[in-house]
Amino acid sequence: MVVGAPVLLVGVVVGLLIGLVQALTQIQDQTVSFRAQAVMMGLVLVICLPWLIQRMMSYSQDLIMNIPARCWADSHAPHAHLAGRNAWNSCFGCTRTSSWCLCWY
Repeated sequence: MVVGAPVLLVGVVVGLLIGLVQALTQIQDQTVSFRAQAVMMGLVLVICLPWLIQRMMSYSQDLIMNIPARCWADSHAPHAHLAGRNAWNSCFGCTRTSSWCLCWY
């Protein structure tokens, strides 16, 4: 949501401003608003692209680094179907208090 906010906010503001100008001048051309919005949103995307890429890379790295913590067998000890398995099981949804688990070996 934060990543898309700059582009969406510019689109809303430009659309409102163009709509106000069109209402005041009684210009009814629909493409004027679309072109202005597309140009401004593209410009903001180019300006914000380094920040957007950095945010997405940081999120992806955090997500990937936390995968082992979710699949570690010690956190699944209460589940009887994991007894005697090795430390790396591919399980999702298993916690100490959960009643469901999706695993494959």
